[in-house]
Amino acid sequence: MRISSPPTRSAGRVKAQLGAEQAINDKQRDLEQRRAQNAATVAEAEAKKQTALAIQREAELKATQIAQASADAARVRIAAEAAADPMRSRCGPWVWRRPMPSGQSTRRFRRAGMRTLRSSRSN
Repeated sequence: MRISSPPTRSAGRVKAQLGAEQAINDKQRDLEQRRAQNAATVAEAEAKKQTALAIQREAELKATQIAQASADAARVRIAAEAAADPMRSRCGPWVWRRPMPSGQSTRRFRRAGMRTLRSSRSN
């Protein structure tokens, strides 16, 4: 006849094993909760990043539109100045930097230059 080990000892082992399995399950549940929280945090950060990128793209677009409008305005202004003053557009800006002959006003000098241009065009 065999004598078996006392039941308290095997029951103690079973209880210890169940306690260890329960601790493992608790840790796994905590780990899964933490993973879910991290995924939610990452998704929130990604949404904020996309919002910031959209705002940046919109600001860049506005800046580009402002720069284009300024360039268009400058182009129109230059064209208007050229149309208003044919002498300047034909001869270039150096005509205005030349010193005036003594005794002549700027108006007379411009008229004389225009006459010269007109006479050279007719030839």
